[in-house]
Amino acid sequence: MARELQLDVVSLQGQRLGQLTDHEVIRMARSQERVIITLDRDFAEYFHRTQRPAIGIIYLDLPNSLRTIPGINGLLAAFFRDHAEGADLEHVLVIITEREVRIAHD
Repeated sequence: MARELQLDVVSLQGQRLGQLTDHEVIRMARSQERVIITLDRDFAEYFHRTQRPAIGIIYLDLPNSLRTIPGINGLLAAFFRDHAEGADLEHVLVIITEREVRIAHD
């Protein structure tokens, strides 16, 4: 999916960085000017708690049945195809569910 959509994706698991704390992930994303894509609700809560978080987060709020690579890739592909154009992804919280996409601005 990343190649098809021409996305520059870094997997923390793929780089053996899965043990990083949430704050370390946020610092890394900021320093590399990346958007965090996650299944972890803590990142969405961080966005809401922090004034001007200066980071983009895409939170996938999905049931276990969709927490599969094909399920996640399908929802992300649909989001990038149908909703991402014109959105300032580096400064918003995107919440993707199986039924809708919501975009919250800082």
